[in-house]
Amino acid sequence: MATLNSSDAAHFLRRVGFGATTAEIVAYTGLTREAAVAQVMDFTAAPAVVPPPDLDNENQWWAHSNAIDWWLHRMADTTHPLQEKIALFWHNHFCTGQSAISNMVDMFTQNQLFRPAGRSGRGGGYRHPLGWGLWDCNVGGRPVERQGGYLHGQRAHPHW
Repeated sequence: MATLNSSDAAHFLRRVGFGATTAEIVAYTGLTREAAVAQVMDFTAAPAVVPPPDLDNENQWWAHSNAIDWWLHRMADTTHPLQEKIALFWHNHFCTGQSAISNMVDMFTQNQLFRPAGRSGRGGGYRHPLGWGLWDCNVGGRPVERQGGYLHGQRAHPHW
């Protein structure tokens, strides 16, 4: 099996996260693609989610500001950036914001719903809490195109 060189590792880590340090690139250099994917998809060692301070503050502007600051720091500092990137993708996909959900406790709860907690589904693939399996197989047995299969209606919801 082919292994990742440093250029491949840097590209891979940019795609599954928000960039990479030299140490992270070195750690992924020499891994097979399968091993690299398995490593970034293993969220079992991801840091615990500690809610931002003052989330239930009566001043919702203050709570909103703290929540934004908390999430930006979590995205920048996490050891599992794919987990945050998936949460960000679904948060942006459903276009919810302070104007739609004015209570920041509810917004934080929604953020947690979008954050994958671990591996599940057939073959250990990621299954989204809403029931959409991003690395599952469709009816024909062909791999689903990572996100496009869901966004363009190529796969029905598994419970329909």
